Amino acid sequence: MTVTRLLAMLAAMRVLVAVFCTLLLVGCGGSNPVEKSFGGLTEGDMQAVQSVSTSLQSLSTDIATIQAELTAENITGARSAIDATAPKLDQADDKTLDLDNSDLRTTLQDYVTTTRELVGSFDRWVAYFEDDSTLRDEALENDLLGDIDAAATDMRKADQAFLNRLLDNASPEQRKEIRARYRDALERLTDSAGGS
Repeated sequence: MTVTRLLAMLAAMRVLVAVFCTLLLVGCGGSNPVEKSFGGLTEGDMQAVQSVSTSLQSLSTDIATIQAELTAENITGARSAIDATAPKLDQADDKTLDLDNSDLRTTLQDYVTTTRELVGSFDRWVAYFEDDSTLRDEALENDLLGDIDAAATDMRKADQAFLNRLLDNASPEQRKEIRARYRDALERLTDSAGGS
C-alpha cells in the first residue's frame, strides 16, 4: 500500500476533538465559560455537556489510534479502532438531545456530525484496502485522501471556533487554564498517535 500522501497528512493532523477537554472546566473566579458562551445553562445541561465531553474525549483517543494504525499501515488495527467509534458517536449524539439550550445543542450536534464525517472518511479509506478484489486506482485513492483532508480541515475549524467562543467568554484566569488544557490535549493526542 503506497500511502506517502496519507502519512504526510496524518503527520499534520494534531487538532482532533481535543477542545472538548476544556468543557469540563469549572469556573474559577466567575461563571463557567461554557455556560457564559451559550447564555446560561441548567444543571441538566451541564451534566449533558459533561457526558458529551466524556464521549468525545474517548473518541479523540480512538481517532489518534486510527491515525497510528494507518501510519503503521495496519489496516486490521485501523478497522478495529474505526469500529470502536460507532457506539461512542451514537452515545454523544444521544446525550446532545438532553440539552435544553438549543444553541449549545445545535453546536454539539454539528460537532458530533463533523467527527462522524472524519471517521467516515477513514472508514472509506480502510474499506478500499480491505477489498482484495479492488484494482488499485490512483484517481480513487486521491479522492479518498481528499475526503480525509477535507474532513480533518473541518474538524480543525470546528475545534478552533469552539475554543475561540470559550475564550471570548472566559475570565483571564480561565483563558490561561483553557489554553493550558488545550495544549495538554494536543500533546496527549500527538503522543497517542505515535508522535504524528
